[in-house]
Amino acid sequence: MRHINKIPFLLLVIIGILIVPGCVEKTEQLEIKDGDLTKESTKKMYTENDNEVDIEEPHGKDALTFEEYQQLFMDMSKELELKGLELKKATTGKDVKIVEKEATFGKRKYLTLDGTLDMSNVRSTQESLIYEDRESTKHLSITIAYSKYMNGNDLLMWPSIRKYEGVNDNLVEHVDTATLAYKNVIIFILQSTDGSEKADTVLTHDVITSLIDYLNEKE
Repeated sequence: MRHINKIPFLLLVIIGILIVPGCVEKTEQLEIKDGDLTKESTKKMYTENDNEVDIEEPHGKDALTFEEYQQLFMDMSKELELKGLELKKATTGKDVKIVEKEATFGKRKYLTLDGTLDMSNVRSTQESLIYEDRESTKHLSITIAYSKYMNGNDLLMWPSIRKYEGVNDNLVEHVDTATLAYKNVIIFILQSTDGSEKADTVLTHDVITSLIDYLNEKE
């Protein structure tokens, strides 16, 4: 009877056990270059329906982590006071938007940190504070959105679209919007009325300055 040498076979089994776990999760070190600045960033790869979704650490030494962004929103929901307005609702993790990937440059199916939806740990990258005046004729919402990239601290937009020739003022005079950048967070302000009065640009200005004062105090 012919005897089979079992040693090579056992070695193959052991090698297979050692190699397979290393293939389950891919972690690669990336070099991110910004002018003369070069730094390491860890990129973790996840798979959803055979599509790889990536999560990167935020870029910039002053950038907020996702956990810090969540804490900022929670603090704002408890501490931010706006004159003449009452907080009606804070989304706190429930503001998850389902989108087609074409609307995110092919990056995400959900507006969450990794583009997927886990109801046991919802990591939405947008949250909203919803205010009304005492008469409930004026709505103001503040939506903060998380980004991996620094934008600095600035007022990015406060568009004025009234009184232009050919524009129907009745369609636009009841709405006012402004957009702030704070580190790697975008803050969108929307004011609208029920039509009984025009949107108040002074109110929008007061909200902008109140937000800036609040954020400066958080530094």
